[in-house]
Amino acid sequence: MVASLIEQKFAVKLGLTPQKPLERAYRRDPEAIEKWKRKTYPSIASAAKAQGGEVYFRNESGFGADTVHGKT
Repeated sequence: MVASLIEQKFAVKLGLTPQKPLERAYRRDPEAIEKWKRKTYPSIASAAKAQGGEVYFRNESGFGADTVHGKT
């Protein structure tokens, strides 16, 4: 919207495009990830199911307390 407004007001095309900042794990541990997938998560999911619950991940909930800053 900003790029469009600047183009209309000043007849200048900036070539801006919407950007989504990359979120990357700086300290990735493949062994810990594999352990989570094979042991930890299945035990959490089965415990939740036994109690009639469901498991949701934070990124699926639409809520986040962290801010990712980026540059265009």
